[in-house]
Amino acid sequence: MLVAFEGIDGACKTTVMKLLKQRKNVSQYEFCEMFESPLGGALHEILENKGANLAKKYSLAADWAWIYENKTIPALKANKIVIWNHYADYALAYRYAEENSEDSDTHDFVHKINIPFKKPDLTFYFHIDEQTSRKRTSSQNRKCLHTTEFLRRVNKFYENKVQVDSTYIEIDASQPIEQVYEFVNSILQTFEFHKSSLLKINHARADMLVRLLNKQYYNDSFFLGAQANLIGNQVPKGVEKGSKFHARFLYYIACNDHGLKSNNMYEKAKRLYEEHSEYFDPNTIINLSEDDIFNAIVKRLGARYPNALLRSWIENTNFIIQNYGGEPINLFTSTNDAYELLKNIKKLRGYGPKISGMLVRAIHGLKFNPALKNMAAVLVPVDIHDARILFKTGVFSVPESPKFDYYDYVLPAQKELLSACNRNRLDWTIVDKALWLIGSHNKTDSLVRAVMKANG
Repeated sequence: MLVAFEGIDGACKTTVMKLLKQRKNVSQYEFCEMFESPLGGALHEILENKGANLAKKYSLAADWAWIYENKTIPALKANKIVIWNHYADYALAYRYAEENSEDSDTHDFVHKINIPFKKPDLTFYFHIDEQTSRKRTSSQNRKCLHTTEFLRRVNKFYENKVQVDSTYIEIDASQPIEQVYEFVNSILQTFEFHKSSLLKINHARADMLVRLLNKQYYNDSFFLGAQANLIGNQVPKGVEKGSKFHARFLYYIACNDHGLKSNNMYEKAKRLYEEHSEYFDPNTIINLSEDDIFNAIVKRLGARYPNALLRSWIENTNFIIQNYGGEPINLFTSTNDAYELLKNIKKLRGYGPKISGMLVRAIHGLKFNPALKNMAAVLVPVDIHDARILFKTGVFSVPESPKFDYYDYVLPAQKELLSACNRNRLDWTIVDKALWLIGSHNKTDSLVRAVMKANG
């Protein structure tokens, strides 16, 4: 897996990299930085020479090419997590800032020369403003090489990338360094795998799987019909999509997605809402007894785990009243950062990583908060079902180990599915929806047959 750190000077990228080097298991990580090639010593002098634009273009690419061939490729083949402090987008961002707006030749050249380098699976954009950058650089007794306007243009490049590239994760790097580190580490940890030496991954088969799922999602009659069962399409009659009433409905229903067949549960819930919308209003529910909630709501929904649903309905009502004024839409719009929203939703009863991620993606897709960004931090919500699919389709195998627990392979499944989507320039949210529909409709065997047929 390839990860890039990007951002302007003083954004603590190098400090976070040093902490990761000190704290991480070197058997799982490889760290790559500029100037590590035999060209490194001369490169410092070239970069500080403002008139050496041609030399910068070629020398940076040569430095990266050496590091890429000698460190990155071997580490990726060994299934390590490779982290680059400044990668290809760094060259593009700084050349973009140097150009006149009418002249795109330099930018195009740098883009073409970087084509051979693998696109990162994740890019952390460490964001600070230009004044903070210059202040931090000066406080470290380092020379400020760039003007405020130059840094503003670099930031603009990265901010544009955040809007169009789903693999970008923006971090508020003005926070204390340990908070920035913990944010980065919490995401990296989901990709660490301590039994990777036992696992064999057929990356070509993974590529075939995600391409097939993407194609079927848009063309196969099963998927076209089943898409009505996705949580984002659940709207009771008379309720406007993206309204506070829609937010109330999703808030109470999403956590029970695993509790019974989703399409059956959604239909019952919509009927209940259409007859008694007050049962989805926290300010009404708070005044009901447990018996009232059980008889009026839980029984009507026919949950597989009725007591769990009862506790969720009660505890989540108390939570939304105490923290968000009794309106779920206030939670949905409480932050513009998808990762922060995910953490807040995980506090709710019944909202594990998969259900929480599903709701965050629904909030984003339904535009409850049009300003919501950083969706790349809401990682592919893989579970044991998806790990099982990867084994059955031949993506995963554990030689000479007839007995193993699929739960042990959930994290590498998450990592490989995300990487396969990125390798094939596919929207991972579509692949995720396809996998969810296959699991909820018991279509795993059909998928396995389709993959085997496509593989010949």
